[in-house]
Amino acid sequence: MRYTTAEDVLLDLVADIKTVSVNGRTMKDCERHHQEDYENYEYPSSFLNDVRRDRMRFLQDVIKVTHTIVVVVFDYSEEGDLGTKLDALIRATVDKILDDVTRGTKVYNTKVVRVVTDEGFLEPHCVGILTLEVSYLSRV
Repeated sequence: MRYTTAEDVLLDLVADIKTVSVNGRTMKDCERHHQEDYENYEYPSSFLNDVRRDRMRFLQDVIKVTHTIVVVVFDYSEEGDLGTKLDALIRATVDKILDDVTRGTKVYNTKVVRVVTDEGFLEPHCVGILTLEVSYLSRV
């Protein structure tokens, strides 16, 4: 493991999530292309939200950071199979995130601490919210 920054962690997660594929459909990153045309919105999509960074100083120049990040994934279906689509999307996203918990030796650990859904409230859209904790060492 080496020292890293919050920006490196977020960029690595975005790169990984963009490769998630479910039933031949690849994840779109809605933060990158600012989808404003709701008529032609692309699915499945995702975005990350940088929630909190807790810092604990170990040595004079070394800090352990526990970074809380929320990943929001969403999809669309008019065929009544929203639950199945959302479940597959969440499973594929979690599997991709946990495929390398050290993010290529950049971080100490990556954990998925919570997964919640909209439970069909936004039909024909479906939303899953994954809360992650990423721990890494940083310089002061």
